[in-house]
Amino acid sequence: MRELRDAGRDVAAGLGCADPDPGRALRCLRALPVKRILDVPHVMNVFQAFAFGEGVLPDLPEKALEVGRFHRVPVLSAATRDEHRLFVGLTWDATSTGCSSG
Repeated sequence: MRELRDAGRDVAAGLGCADPDPGRALRCLRALPVKRILDVPHVMNVFQAFAFGEGVLPDLPEKALEVGRFHRVPVLSAATRDEHRLFVGLTWDATSTGCSSG
């Protein structure tokens, strides 16, 4: 939780919404145009982790599933064939293991 709160505070500050009051920071973020948020290159990757241990998500999901403590509702999950190809390419380039021609 602390790590995600810190990440959220950092992202909010980077978008001009630094405020010690989380409610005001959230209102500021909600008022931003979506394009402004998506222009921050790392914003989508920062929040791929999820926080648990509070009222909304009290347990680690895998543990809740294991012991049967979850709501029985239909779930649709999907991915595209090449969904993470961009990240593979970026990692390939960043680690200098890319192919060179010639």
